[in-house]
Amino acid sequence: MDQGIINNFKVHYRKSWLQHMGPTKKPRDWDEAKHIQRLANDLVKAGQIREVMDIQNFIEPPEEVIVESPYDLLNHVAETFSEVRLIDYDDDVEERGIEPIPTANALTAVTHFIDFEEQQENPDLALLIKLRQRQRALTVEQLKKGASGTQRSLDSYFENNSTANSH
Repeated sequence: MDQGIINNFKVHYRKSWLQHMGPTKKPRDWDEAKHIQRLANDLVKAGQIREVMDIQNFIEPPEEVIVESPYDLLNHVAETFSEVRLIDYDDDVEERGIEPIPTANALTAVTHFIDFEEQQENPDLALLIKLRQRQRALTVEQLKKGASGTQRSLDSYFENNSTANSH
């Protein structure tokens, strides 16, 4: 937000400077303005004026144009109004004495929290959506970890599923 204020100040200053530095005598009619423009073009062609710069580039230099992505804006708003500050995760987790939580335990905890939230009189739907997304992500992660072991045959897969379904 401050960048926009600073940018507007710079644009206003440059426009004011151009008006101050411009000729004090204004052309009386369009013919005189065309004549002055023609003289300026002749000076450029003759090589007397080099590196002609567009006035708009002077007012708003391309290197000062601020391009913010919607993601940056969303993060800024979230940081401004969020009460929870994220802890930077780094490699020295072990130094702080925090044990890594297994995926199965995290999945169980998220499932219990979903059950708890659903039992409330007025459940927070946005929270439930986020929790279910996290539950799916943890399930996929757990399946990937389980599948990364040894490859089983197709027969053993059907044997395990048929015994699981018969119980």
